[in-house]
Parts: sequence; structure tokens; C-alpha cells
Amino acid sequence: MNMRIKKIIIVLALSTGLFASFAPKIIGIAIQQAFNADLLNEIAKQTNNRINITLSQINSSWFQTLISLNIEYRASTANETISAVADLNIDHGLFILETKQPKFGLASAEIKIKTDDSKKLAKTFNQMKLELPTLTSNLFIGINQRLEIAVEIPPLRAESKVFKTNSQGLIGEILFEKDRSVNAKFFIRQIDAQDLIRNSEVNISGLQLTVASEDLNRLEAPIEFSLVIPSIAIMGSTQFSARDVSAALEINDSDANDKSVNISQNISLPYIQTGFPITSLSWASEIKEVRYEIFEKYNQILSTIRLQARAAPLTAVAEASELGEEIGLLVLQNKLELNNFITGNIYDDENTVDLKFKFKGLPHLTNLDDLDTNELINHLVANLDISLGANAVKNSGFTTLIEQYIELGYIIDNGDRLNLNGKMQDSELHLNNTIISLDELFE
Repeated sequence: MNMRIKKIIIVLALSTGLFASFAPKIIGIAIQQAFNADLLNEIAKQTNNRINITLSQINSSWFQTLISLNIEYRASTANETISAVADLNIDHGLFILETKQPKFGLASAEIKIKTDDSKKLAKTFNQMKLELPTLTSNLFIGINQRLEIAVEIPPLRAESKVFKTNSQGLIGEILFEKDRSVNAKFFIRQIDAQDLIRNSEVNISGLQLTVASEDLNRLEAPIEFSLVIPSIAIMGSTQFSARDVSAALEINDSDANDKSVNISQNISLPYIQTGFPITSLSWASEIKEVRYEIFEKYNQILSTIRLQARAAPLTAVAEASELGEEIGLLVLQNKLELNNFITGNIYDDENTVDLKFKFKGLPHLTNLDDLDTNELINHLVANLDISLGANAVKNSGFTTLIEQYIELGYIIDNGDRLNLNGKMQDSELHLNNTIISLDELFE
């Protein structure tokens, strides 16, 4: 090997070694600077002084930093200040030894938050008996600036004169990427809640929630929610139980318009037991071409309420109402498509409802007071298809009423299925072969 190349390799190796040796100290200094008064004061400012954090202790060595924070929360519903202590044990990178396996990263931290003010917190929530467990969280910052957070809440019990609840604990994992995307998973083993007044109880087993967003800073950014509940039961005056319950929500960029999104959801209850004649239910819906501005206006409403609700409630209500009207105007000005498909096993037979709306939009509309009902209907196209099982109709006891609609031509009898096909277009309502003018109804 060429001597010059050997020297370059030796220099690079020494430089890398020196950097790795000094990196823990550099990271420790950066951590100390991060917990400055300006940052802590900003937290108080953003929460209207309801949350105040002060630095109680900070000790730093070459490879580790220990930080203790005092947290005070001023409750809005009671004249109480609740105190807590947060202890942070931070290991400096680049080489971090963890119980499972070593990792390369900037820092790893174990965070514990505890309070002795459970009685004060109980007073805040209507004299509720509450023993708060210590909240434990583990945080890891990778070299690529990836942030991993693991949260664990031990079993929690709470009781008041009105209700009693018992949670078997929560486990959560949150991943923040450098590009501001986030993935999160939360799992609760068991939740039991009792209404002591109505003598009813709810049991939820194994709730799991997952969230994935492409950009946490944008409300309209593509995002996915999913919820899975293996079993849920309600006992009391109303008896209800279900298994394998799932729900999903997705927001994705629209292909038709670069300034709008599509929102879809799916709710499924495949196994139901209740006092009503229904054994399964599912609902899939989709809203297309929802404008970004609607999310922005909605965010403004939340910000207005949060910042002005207590200082100037009347002003907050007025501004929120005005923004609400602007949202309504945006909806009417732009195209919109809504699709719904519902299916359920009712009275021992499958029944479906397929409902679709297409709105052409009223771009010339500048004031809600100028809205013309007939023009609105003329710009709306709707399709409705209902399919009922003949056995379901027979068992429901509505046979006589359905026969009347069959005679009028509103429902078509196809033997084992009863169908209603409806369409609204050009200010006309079509029910199978019957046509009704909508202009006459709104004159």
C-alpha cells in the first residue's frame, strides 16, 4: 500500500477516534444549554402560565447528565396548584449502552414524572379518589435525528361518587423522523368503567391505536388512524357486546386537485350481540376534494378559542362564528364528493345502503345570505341504492308498509331482495320509475 494512503488512513482514524471521544462532552454541553430559562419561560407563555417549569438541579459528567425539573400546573376549575417532579437521566452518545442492545445515537434518556398531589388533583376533578402512578418514558435521539419515545403508564384507578374506572396500564411508542413524519402506537390492556348512578358498566379489552402522519406540522398532510378493539361489552339497562371492532381514518392528497385532500373512514363491527335484531354492521365513507383552506380555518377556530376564550369570551365566540361561516362558504364554493356504503345483518338477513353525493360547487357565491336553495339543488347529484333482504322485511313486522311502497313503485320486489333506486339530478328526484320535480317542492 502506498505510504501516502497509509498516512491518510491513520489521520482519518485518529480524527474519528478523537471526535468519538469528545462527542459525549459536546453533547452534554448542548443538553445543558437546551434547558435554559428562555425555553422554560416559553412553555409558561404558550400555556398562559398554567404550566410552569423550573430547573431544580443539573449535574453533568463526560458521559451522563442528570436533570431534575419542578413542574407546577394551575388548574382552571379549582384554586389549586398541582406540583410534580421530573427526573431525567440522560446518556450521551455516540455509543450508548442499553439493556437490549448497544445503539449509535446522540443521546438516550430515561424520564420519570411523579407527584404527591393526588389529593389536590382529586379536588380539581370533583373529589375523585385518585392515586397517580409514576410515569416512565424512554427517549432516544439517533445520529440521523430520529427521535424514539417509549411511554409506559402503570395500572390506574380512579373513583368518585358518580363513576369508578380501572385501567390496566398503557404502553406507547412514538417515532419522529427528521422529515417531520411521525408513527405512533398505543396499547391498553384493559379498561373497566362503572356508572354508579345508572348502575351500568363498560369493559374494553386490548385497545390498540396507531397513527402515522407524513408531516405533523400540517393539518392537511396525509395521515392514517386505526383503532382495534378485540372485545367491548356494556352491561346495565342496555346490553351490548361486540368482538373484533375496528375503525380506520385516512387523509390523502387528492389526485383531482393539488390544493385538496380526500378523507376516508371505515368502521366495522362484524360480531354484535344486543337486544336489537342486528348481528353485524360496517360503514365505509369517503369525502373527496376537501380544500386545504377548510383545515386552516378550522385550526384558526381552535386557536381563537384557546387564546381568547377566558380573556374575551364574547370576542372569541364572534370570531369563531365568523370563521365557521367562512368554512361553510368554502364548502359551497368548491366541488365536493361524498360516498357512503353501509351494510348490516339485521333480522337474520343482509341489508345494504349505498349513498353518493356529487356537488358541482358555487364559485360565484360570496355570501351565505345570497344562497339560493333551488340553485343549490340544481348543482347537486345524488344516488341512493337500498337493498333489503326479503327475510329481514318479513321478520321486521313492516311487511304491510313495504307492500304499499311496492304498489306505489317506490320499491321493487326481486324475490329474495327488495330494492329502492333513487337519483336526484337536474332538480328532479327519480325513485325507480317515478319522477318528482323538486322545483315544485321549494317554490
